[in-house]
Amino acid sequence: MDTQTIAATATTPPTRPMTDGAKTTGTTGTAGAEPTCANTGSGGPANRAKSKSPRSPLINVDDVPGGIGMSRLLGEDVLVGLDDECGYVNDHADTLYGRGAIVNRMVPFGSIAAGPLAAWVWVGGDFPYRLDLISNSRYRTLAHGRQITVYNRKTPPDHVMRLGQLRITSPLRTICDIACMDEGGKILAGAESLLPLLMERYEVRAEACLQTLWENPRWPNHSDGVRTLMRLRRRKP
Repeated sequence: MDTQTIAATATTPPTRPMTDGAKTTGTTGTAGAEPTCANTGSGGPANRAKSKSPRSPLINVDDVPGGIGMSRLLGEDVLVGLDDECGYVNDHADTLYGRGAIVNRMVPFGSIAAGPLAAWVWVGGDFPYRLDLISNSRYRTLAHGRQITVYNRKTPPDHVMRLGQLRITSPLRTICDIACMDEGGKILAGAESLLPLLMERYEVRAEACLQTLWENPRWPNHSDGVRTLMRLRRRKP
């Protein structure tokens, strides 16, 4: 497949059926994102597997004529690079469901997209520097050059939504998780601008987030999260 064919077909929406809207789902059971190239280290065989469809939102170096083809697609802004071997189709990142399809190809089976990764799906922007998940598993290898950070916090069913095949934390829960990150993580995630954007886009009040934290006092960095949300509440005109 030459680069012109990739460029023409990669921007076609994914054929995987998607729901008409986000719906709430539980956090248990076997439903979830199918295993993809991101559930092992960037050098593992799963990462090097060819995309299942030329319309996949993720394109691997094996899908095009070598590194030169990948470089051309990156240079022409057809793809946004994740690492040396994989990138996502730029046009897919323009829509909520397109971003959901991209992340669905990266999230390991049974896991839930959370934190800055979930925020990227909800509002877009620059792809996050790490992959945050809610999962009972542990991941020591990098995925697309990024650390996988796992939360094992209490996750009620109403904190999780479904976008197509992707399970993802709700905007409210995403805000709470980012607020509870350590200061270094919040700086790297751009939380100062990201949290107000999430709150405005999805009409989430700081009071609702604070109530969630009051109900979950054992969450790691709980006190930092409360201070962050209190500061955001005071900033609101």
